[in-house]
Amino acid sequence: MNPDDYDKVSGNEFISILGVKDIQPGKQLIMETSKGVKIPLTHTLNEQQIEWFKAGGAINTISKK
Repeated sequence: MNPDDYDKVSGNEFISILGVKDIQPGKQLIMETSKGVKIPLTHTLNEQQIEWFKAGGAINTISKK
């Protein structure tokens, strides 16, 4: 969301994406670094893409139907 946030993360840190289990179109997520820095994120996934993501891919989604 904020280009200045790029400087808050180094290449040596681990990150976690908070809120992925409840991801929805247009809903923000939070990235938390191993140093405890929290950075808001946006995404462009639509409902179908989120369904694919949660299933582990489009092929997994299609094979279940």
